[in-house]
Amino acid sequence: MSEVILMKKICGLTLAFILLIGILSSCGEANMNPGITSIDLRDTTSTQQTWLGMPDSKLVINPDEYSGKSSSTNPAFAPLNIGILDDSGSVTKTLNDVMFLLETNSSNGLGGEVVFDGKWEGEGKNFSWNAKDLIVDPLPNGGVTYSIPAGHSSNAVAMTTKQVKLDMKMDNYLIVDVGECVGMVSFKGGPADQQGDFREAGVHQYYINDLLATANPKFNMERVYSATYVLYAIEPGNPVTINSYKFVSIPKGFHAARADDIQTTWAPFELMKNYTYDNNMQIEVRDFFADTNTIVRKITAVNPGMALLCGKFENGIKYDSKSGYLEAEVDGVKISINPKRKLNIKFYATEEDLLGDRNVSSEPTGNSGYWTVPLGQLKENDDLYLAVAMDSTLTFAELGELTKDRVSTTGSKKAYSETIEYWDAYLVANEIPSDYIIMEGVK
Repeated sequence: MSEVILMKKICGLTLAFILLIGILSSCGEANMNPGITSIDLRDTTSTQQTWLGMPDSKLVINPDEYSGKSSSTNPAFAPLNIGILDDSGSVTKTLNDVMFLLETNSSNGLGGEVVFDGKWEGEGKNFSWNAKDLIVDPLPNGGVTYSIPAGHSSNAVAMTTKQVKLDMKMDNYLIVDVGECVGMVSFKGGPADQQGDFREAGVHQYYINDLLATANPKFNMERVYSATYVLYAIEPGNPVTINSYKFVSIPKGFHAARADDIQTTWAPFELMKNYTYDNNMQIEVRDFFADTNTIVRKITAVNPGMALLCGKFENGIKYDSKSGYLEAEVDGVKISINPKRKLNIKFYATEEDLLGDRNVSSEPTGNSGYWTVPLGQLKENDDLYLAVAMDSTLTFAELGELTKDRVSTTGSKKAYSETIEYWDAYLVANEIPSDYIIMEGVK
């Protein structure tokens, strides 16, 4: 039995390479599509096909479009929809919203109410400095430039101390707009004694709720508390300019992308879409087959923001806190989802509860609903890989092994490269396969 399991794992992980060698060895000198590679078939036109399939796989991405139907899901959710095929290529089961993405209402600290606004000079002055040897130059806009004298005996001087009252039923952010940062600025405080360091200019934000929950999962997120925060000047002789320094409370909840701003590109080896959100987050999503059982989703941040990974489930779902995988079984097909996150998984019974971030539970409350995992702050050009594996013959442990390598940067890049190589070899050995590639609109 152990030999059979091992062989299944080997076949799953190296399938693209094995198929590639088989195609090359069978085709000899023949080239059915001279001069054409899979990259040449990229399609950005309005007539591009919107589903993705792979020879010998029982899975298809966007099964409704594959069957000639209109999509049954909200495209602004950035959904990953997967269909299970029978031997004739017909869809026998559709699993919509296996994964999808939302932006937090508070992404990038936009909106909400300013709870505390730090101003160092002028009307509304709300801060003072208590270090006599600090060099301070208040700015007309309420900001400040400061530094510690070169050669100072200490490399950290408390610049300000302020008590702030925060309602944890709201999303609370500390937002610091740093205009110049030759040196470094640091804040520290709160019940979890959080610390944040800023070493470069730009708008920096810290999601206070997440910092507290990570530091202490039992922290009461329903209370209002007052906490003392201290701002430090660090590194003698190196000036820092802070344009603004504020705490903001924003109503909880999540929203989808702007539907009219979705840009799509199809290729035999991937479906790629670009999503823009109301709070300026912009992400690029690529879905591709890593092998016949495994689909990888790559998320790249074009503009930064706070993202939430979500999924819809039916017939129950289990979260393995040790492995960090979600597992479910639908009509005899086992599903393993690797979100590459182990903390702060939440469950919601309805879409309305999800979007409003209400009635949250730490375990599924029924056989259907939604799960969420916060992806945190996605910085510009950040890449994140997620994976889903499905099969009726493999165990959950074996499916988990298939996804484990795929969520690593090295493993995902290797799988993506092999998928392109596979399709290039397939085009050499076969006519343009109409079962997988619709030529209408392809230049």
